[in-house]
Amino acid sequence: MPPSYLKKRGSTWYVQVPVPKHAQAVIGAKTLQRSLRTGCEKTAHRGRHSVIAEFHGQIASAGKPEPRWEAADLEAYARRLAAGISAGTVDRDQAEIDFDATFEGFLTRRGKALPKDAEGDPILPPAELSQVRRAHTILGGSEAALLDVAVSRWLELEGAKKITRGDLQDKTRYLSMLRDFVGSDARLVDVTRQKAVEFVDRVLTPWEVTRKTKLRALQVIEGFFIAAELRGQADTNPFTNVGRLVQDTTAGRKALNRRSWKPEEVHQLLQAIPPTDNAWPFVAIMAFTGMRNNEAAALRCEHVDRNRWSFTVVKSKSKAGTGRVVPVHPTLQPIVKRLLETSTNGWLVPGLEASGVDGKRSVTISKHVNRIKDDVHLSEDLDLYSFRRTVITQMKRAGVETLLRNQIVGHKGRQTVEEAHYLDPETLEVRRTALDHVTYGSKVEALLTERADDFMFVLPPKRRLKRHP
Repeated sequence: MPPSYLKKRGSTWYVQVPVPKHAQAVIGAKTLQRSLRTGCEKTAHRGRHSVIAEFHGQIASAGKPEPRWEAADLEAYARRLAAGISAGTVDRDQAEIDFDATFEGFLTRRGKALPKDAEGDPILPPAELSQVRRAHTILGGSEAALLDVAVSRWLELEGAKKITRGDLQDKTRYLSMLRDFVGSDARLVDVTRQKAVEFVDRVLTPWEVTRKTKLRALQVIEGFFIAAELRGQADTNPFTNVGRLVQDTTAGRKALNRRSWKPEEVHQLLQAIPPTDNAWPFVAIMAFTGMRNNEAAALRCEHVDRNRWSFTVVKSKSKAGTGRVVPVHPTLQPIVKRLLETSTNGWLVPGLEASGVDGKRSVTISKHVNRIKDDVHLSEDLDLYSFRRTVITQMKRAGVETLLRNQIVGHKGRQTVEEAHYLDPETLEVRRTALDHVTYGSKVEALLTERADDFMFVLPPKRRLKRHP
């Protein structure tokens, strides 16, 4: 906390108040002092306020009136003084005198409206107390040691990297959770091992998300402290291994075990999607390629090689998935041909609405398909991403080796050193043979063949409001 302006000389307590620079010439001193004529510290605390108020009256009458400072103003003032000290234009001792005088004026004014503690000091609200503490830390030249300052600078560096806006938004949210827990005036050294454990117990454990999300939050926080440790801002990483304490929050949630699609279920879904809806070719592409939702939605016409009948996945969530070549399944070829012929804006599947902070084209269409799935009462254990599981499962049952499956769907997987560094990727024809094992039966193929001959979409797809019970 800031100084109480109490000093002890020998066995006697006295008050010493710094005089701001603008009033020193009139008063004729840099400080005002008066003995309290007591050797009892408690008596001195109780008796100092009237003397301090008198001294401030003298200071006020000696020069220009002090501004009406708020707690946020103190922080800004401390930052300006610290910048002046750093630049060599402000004397540190004088800066501390000016700030202490300003702070005492702030306390005197706030003391008129706030309750007081046993020693007569005003009880500041937590937010103001936090700002006051931050101001003193900043004036002491330790602003970089503040947690929220270090967090802000780290997020700036992360934002300069090639990461999505959604990823940066998540990192900001996770670190804000920590910052809110320990307080905005906390320093990096204040985040101890005990604080890290308390954060897990009090914040992450009751958080109604999956254990995977909680561990992701800890991974981000730990990455921040690793960077702080390397820069000399923190002595240790207090979050090392605390992930072992994270529990899954299952109360009130139904556990879903995702599974593969059955042929009759795929046929039921496709039949429920109108022929004028661009959702059905999107479903077909996912069902016969094993692509991720956003990979399929991001396909453009130039990503299709009609001579070799293959897709190139230009953008993927993983390094292993980016740039991979996926054969166009024979069932898909007439549909893809028609999509190429009718595209007017370069997108393979037209009319997909971009949404979210990263502008992903897969979000709205995925929700749209899931609503249709729910309308026809298909299992909750199925979604669009389950097609990825289905493709992998069918290839595995057909005897396609793991490495080849991974090359098709864009998984790095568990590879040996030989597989990861020395084996060339399988040729397109080998991949095509492997993917040809994927089938959903004659009914699905007949339905897609019928629609592939001539289709037109009603665009753009309209967002539907969420259904309410």
